[in-house]
Amino acid sequence: MKQKMTLKQWRKSLHLTQAEAGKLIGVGATTICAWETGKTTVTIPKLKKIMEAYGIEDLSQIEGGENKFWNAHKPK
Repeated sequence: MKQKMTLKQWRKSLHLTQAEAGKLIGVGATTICAWETGKTTVTIPKLKKIMEAYGIEDLSQIEGGENKFWNAHKPK
């Protein structure tokens, strides 16, 4: 299993700029920045695209991922 990293660390490990990552995922660089800084929450469909683009196999490989993403999208 790969080590646990933040979304920013994952992106940088692939030598991608925010703009390049955004193109792969289908969003703008400002959205990538907002996700990486915690200003906005990633939706589940976009999280799946991030995981595919970055080669992340399991949510547990994202620092704080299990709580950060799933809890933000729990049905109320």
